[in-house]
Amino acid sequence: MVGLHSPPTTTGDAPEMEQVIREYNSDSRNLEDVHSYGAAPLPRVSDSPVPHVLPLSTLIGLVTSPGGPTKILIPQREDAIRLFACYVEHVDALQHVIHVPSVRERFELLYDNFEKPQPELVDGGLLALLLAVLGHTAGFWALGSSHGSLFDSRPDALALSTYWLRCTLDSLEHVWRVEESSMEALQAQILTMFLLYHTEGLSSRARRLMATALSDAKDLGLHMTDSPHRKAPENTQAEIIDAEMRRRVWWHIVSTAWSAALWGGPHDGVYTVQPSHMQVKKPRNVTDEDLMIMPADFSRPADEPTSTTYYLQRIILAEICREVADVMLEIRAVQDPRQIPYSRILTLDGKFAEILNGPLASGMVTAEDDGPVYNPRRPHLRQQYFTYLTTEARRCKLHLPYLLRLQQDSQYIVSRNICLQSARNILRLKHILPSEVSDESSGSVKMIGLMHHFCCAIVILAMDLCVNKSAGGDHERKAEIRAACRILEDARDGSRAAGLFLDSLTTIFRKHKVRVQCDQPPNGVAVSEFPVEHKLHQTTADQRGRFGVGLFPADYMGDSENGGLAEPGFDTMWQGYLDLGEEPQAWDALFNDIELGVP
Repeated sequence: MVGLHSPPTTTGDAPEMEQVIREYNSDSRNLEDVHSYGAAPLPRVSDSPVPHVLPLSTLIGLVTSPGGPTKILIPQREDAIRLFACYVEHVDALQHVIHVPSVRERFELLYDNFEKPQPELVDGGLLALLLAVLGHTAGFWALGSSHGSLFDSRPDALALSTYWLRCTLDSLEHVWRVEESSMEALQAQILTMFLLYHTEGLSSRARRLMATALSDAKDLGLHMTDSPHRKAPENTQAEIIDAEMRRRVWWHIVSTAWSAALWGGPHDGVYTVQPSHMQVKKPRNVTDEDLMIMPADFSRPADEPTSTTYYLQRIILAEICREVADVMLEIRAVQDPRQIPYSRILTLDGKFAEILNGPLASGMVTAEDDGPVYNPRRPHLRQQYFTYLTTEARRCKLHLPYLLRLQQDSQYIVSRNICLQSARNILRLKHILPSEVSDESSGSVKMIGLMHHFCCAIVILAMDLCVNKSAGGDHERKAEIRAACRILEDARDGSRAAGLFLDSLTTIFRKHKVRVQCDQPPNGVAVSEFPVEHKLHQTTADQRGRFGVGLFPADYMGDSENGGLAEPGFDTMWQGYLDLGEEPQAWDALFNDIELGVP
């Protein structure tokens, strides 16, 4: 392969060590694939795409009752308007793929039709978009803030969110079967994938929606929006809005596809859209209101924040992710990152640093050690924090192979410092939820898309302690890791994915006979920041096969009543992890492809 050179020979490169690396690499793949198997069944609600309009209180009662409704139900106009307003205020900026004034007008017309004595045939794509917006808004109140909620409780909001998610999938399925592709149906797919990702992880359902959205976008010709041979005129405001929305939607889909190349799972390292396959200008830095009155060539200054600023940063980040994915594939091909010129890694890191030091940092509160913390006084910057977390996590993945080889080459101290700084910056933002109004005292993170970032940070801190023990301060570093792990521990009761990730880690440690020892600080008093007893979540036969549950001898775990599988306390399990006595290279394959992503 061009540009590769043989790594220096060390005692760690013996054939025996390569076998250890291959074994850990297999475990790493199993671990990072956990989030791909977290989907629960979402059965069809109704065979009819025609919705029924009910008061919200009646709708909540039906949805939360045993069995639930078998028809598509939507709230009355007044409640729908309030739910849409919440979506625009709190959620839209995170997937800014609709033109709010136009969609609001379309929804009003949709309700005008519902209120006719004989309603006309419903546009399936527009109905799917309405249902997706309703599901997102209920999910916002279920997963984040309950402030100003139209629901009596978070469980009610979660039940409505799940119900409307199922209705959206039903409506989309109807569109795919009997209608042509439409922009509204495409927007509904993007919103649905976003909600799925944050409720069940990067499941096969989410991946299928992403692939279908890409296919539908090409069916609509979005990838050739600005082609000289296919470009539509932009003379009227309606034409200007249409062209700009085509750009927004296309770039959202392709940016997600490039970013997904670093998400882990079965599609890790793969993307299907090359820049040469598209002729689409990037979205302009404009507001939705600008599109209604300004000419087609108008754009605000790059340093002026708008609702599109986050999207432009997201595109830049996705382009870097595409380059990193190419390098990571090269690293895997040679099974030794030292064969890749380190200068290439530092060049890519410079691009990450440019994002972190650019407009993304505007308005972020700075802690005493120059790390970011959440600023609740500026909630409209929430999308910046999401991008910040993703950038730091991607940066960790780029440097991870070199952090693990610091003992072999001192120049990799740069990668270690960057990994630790990025991991700690991620953990400082553990209170980021879909709202600035949240129960920050609990530190609970319910959105699975965010949990992946915190998993990355936890792994970085733990690995550094294992392979770079000479850095000192072991007790403080272990306490830092235990405190970070509590983010997932607090979330496991309400999150199948968080529990599955923790259980998978436990199983991997058992497989490799992690030594479980009690942590004793210098004063001899044991410190535990976690509950002592935690029962593993039940796993399916397929998951037991993938993660080796039930394959360990009873004399190792010493629990004959549980088939040889004792269930250690979470704090104890992590302490055993920190005392794992393997060579540094053994950790490389276990974690170098750990799942890191957010759409």
